Amino acid sequence: GEGNLYFGSEGGMFFSLDSQGAWRWSSSILGGSATSPAIGQDGTVYVAAGNRLFAFGSQATGVEDSHGQLALWVSPNPSSGQAQVKGYLPQSGRLSLAVYDLRGRLVLTLLDQDRLAGDFQAKLSDLPSGHYFVLGRINNQEQSAKITIVR
Repeated sequence: GEGNLYFGSEGGMFFSLDSQGAWRWSSSILGGSATSPAIGQDGTVYVAAGNRLFAFGSQATGVEDSHGQLALWVSPNPSSGQAQVKGYLPQSGRLSLAVYDLRGRLVLTLLDQDRLAGDFQAKLSDLPSGHYFVLGRINNQEQSAKITIVR
């Protein structure tokens, strides 16, 4: 639909957010890397993965809903220093959000608190120029997102 955002991850997940950045749905059925989405005039989203083409309607019929997978993304990326870490928690639990440099050293802890299932966000700021990973953990799940800071 209009204003919705569709994107894929390197791990083969495909996500949809509404125009406000709130979680809509995800799919892991694509497996492997997926192409950038194409959106038809009727709002159907088309994504190629491997030698298959997937079509998602506005209600994402046949696509996993937001239950089951921790989702995490950073925007804008690259950033000049101010960014938002956003995501979706599939269940309530203790959420840990931490930033690591490319050598795996902890740079910053953004969150370490009990959270209810649903959308979350945290502000990321004051990092020097460089490449980083944001690692999210809740219960037995982990998800990471890359962020590049350019000053």
